[in-house]
Amino acid sequence: MGFSAQMPARPAAERDEDAITAWQEATWQAVRKEVFADWGQGYNTIIGVGDVTGDGKADLLERDSAGNVRVNPGHDSGTFGARIKVGAGWQNYLNLY
Repeated sequence: MGFSAQMPARPAAERDEDAITAWQEATWQAVRKEVFADWGQGYNTIIGVGDVTGDGKADLLERDSAGNVRVNPGHDSGTFGARIKVGAGWQNYLNLY
């Protein structure tokens, strides 16, 4: 198996910002879903991390400014359960992965 640089079949057309904006306005409203009404002011990192709880559903992980890390377990309905504290002392780290 050798290395192959991928070459496009034809050059890309110019970017149509108006068409992109129209697509976003029509599409994003249909797929966006609010999962929490009030995140509060204390969170500095919120990420989707996959299945942390081992139940086969995607979970959310968040960190507050004091360094506490919590998980919101995912549900089948696409919503998330109440947060559960899973760690502390993470305030000095730049990111969670």
